Amino acid sequence: GFTVAIGTPKANINGSWGGSGYGHVIVVENDILNNSSWKQISYLHGAYPGIVKTKSDTIGPSFGGRRSYAGSSVSLSGDGLTIAIGIPYFPNGDGANTNAERGQLVVCERESGSSKWTIKKIIHGPGRYYAHFGAAISLSEDGSILAIGEADPPGTISSNGKVHIYQKDNGIWARKSILRGARTGDLFGRSVSLSKDGS
Repeated sequence: GFTVAIGTPKANINGSWGGSGYGHVIVVENDILNNSSWKQISYLHGAYPGIVKTKSDTIGPSFGGRRSYAGSSVSLSGDGLTIAIGIPYFPNGDGANTNAERGQLVVCERESGSSKWTIKKIIHGPGRYYAHFGAAISLSEDGSILAIGEADPPGTISSNGKVHIYQKDNGIWARKSILRGARTGDLFGRSVSLSKDGS
């Protein structure tokens, strides 16, 4: 309960708001020994890797891209050492891109006491354009099971939705099952929440 991840999907590449939609995630912790004040410990930004950032010395990895809206959904493990970040509009819809907005999700981890995050897994949306995979996500308490919503699968918003269940075994993430919506137009998968152990 002392770590919070906050998504700002419309943030600019320099951290300001401007509608460019790179997005970023800020991670803050509560210092219970210092008047319970909150302190930013990490800044994970939705720019392509290699773009220079000057936000702070707590910078994290890069992912996503312009108008990918990184941080549209976020979920932390119970110990705050694993984070899942939804990027539902990746890749963006500029030009004739048949994979536009299929979505992706990034799983990052850090060591206890560290502010530096490492990308452990990038999961690309298995659908076609406008699937918005990763618009809703939920991690289990131990960070080993992940539910990922895909409410707008190929075609239009009136299609059946899906929820993908991934599990980490010996450090490797793999999809274990897919739950499918029964009717079109219900937006099945628009929100998801796992129990503590994911069972």
